[in-house]
Amino acid sequence: MKTVLLVDDSVDIRMAIKLALELEGYQVVEAENGSIAQEKLISDLKPCVILLDLMMPVMNGQEFLEWKNNDSVNSLIPVVVISALAQHIELPGTVKFLLKPIDLTTIIATVAEVCL
Repeated sequence: MKTVLLVDDSVDIRMAIKLALELEGYQVVEAENGSIAQEKLISDLKPCVILLDLMMPVMNGQEFLEWKNNDSVNSLIPVVVISALAQHIELPGTVKFLLKPIDLTTIIATVAEVCL
C-alpha cells in the first residue's frame, strides 16, 4: 500500500482528502504543521508523495520544504503544494501546485500520477 503524507492545519481539509485517498487504496498519514511532518519523516516514514499546505502555524510549508530539500534522506520525495494563495509559486522540490478550494478528483489524479 502506498503512503501519502498530508500536511495541512485544517482538520476539515485533512479529513476530506484522507477519506478520498483511502477509498482509492492509499494509506494517509496526517500532520497539522511542518514540524510534525518533519518528525514523521525523521521517524522513518517513507511516503510516495507529500501533499503540503503553505500557510500553517509552527512550521509553515516553505520552512518545511527548505528542511526537506536539504535532508539527504527525504529530499527526493515529491511534494504537491495545495494552497489558497491565488498565485502559483515556483518552489524547489515541488512537482505540482493545486489551488484551494480543493477538488478531490484532481487530488486523486495527481497522487496517482506522482505515486508510480
